[in-house]
Amino acid sequence: VDGLNFAVQYLGKNERAGIPERSNGDGVGGSISYEFEGFGIVGAYGAADRTDAQEAEFRGQGKKAEQW
Repeated sequence: VDGLNFAVQYLGKNERAGIPERSNGDGVGGSISYEFEGFGIVGAYGAADRTDAQEAEFRGQGKKAEQW
């Protein structure tokens, strides 16, 4: 389809000892965009597992981190 674009990305686990805010578990993300006669719209979503250290933090509820 003319004007339609998409992307998918894998996020590999990255545990940094002592720095949970800079760590992440395995995840995946994707985006889609459509352009037509000078107008465009884009949407994106991602989800990754949280590390054990992130879940143990005071603000660390949930097993997944989501972005949209």
